[in-house]
Amino acid sequence: MSNAPVSRRGFLGHFALASAAASLLQAPEFLRGGRWFTVAEAAGLDVTRDTLNGLLAFVVPGTDAYSQAQGVSTPDAGGVDAGATDTLIATIDGSTPFVPNFSAVVAAILNDLAQAVHPGVTGAFGSPFANLSYPEKAAVFQIMDATDALKVLGGILPAFVAFFV
Repeated sequence: MSNAPVSRRGFLGHFALASAAASLLQAPEFLRGGRWFTVAEAAGLDVTRDTLNGLLAFVVPGTDAYSQAQGVSTPDAGGVDAGATDTLIATIDGSTPFVPNFSAVVAAILNDLAQAVHPGVTGAFGSPFANLSYPEKAAVFQIMDATDALKVLGGILPAFVAFFV
């Protein structure tokens, strides 16, 4: 990380993600073996990138393949069209230095819940979440909102992505 001053906007974004990560670390699912951490370590950068592209398309749809695959696209450029994925990954990881590769952990959570919403989902992408339809992605966030351990992340993630884009 650089020593450049952090803007108020940047501070709020970092604070939101750090809060979500801290709440996840307190969750019983993480304390009982850290399954999502193991999945995150096993997943490659391509799966993380696909998952976060699916998230970008969900929050800010555009003309990209991820938006079209979910069934909701717009004629305007969206989050994926903006080329924000790599910067989003770096921001998520940089915002939570106490959780290595937090972007991969977030992707693992989204993909795990995607399998719960639509078991065996397949499609053009290597990520189950990216292959979901728009209503199925909304169902993933409904599960997060109904799960105490994931409630903070589920509330912050879409707002952070919209704010980020």
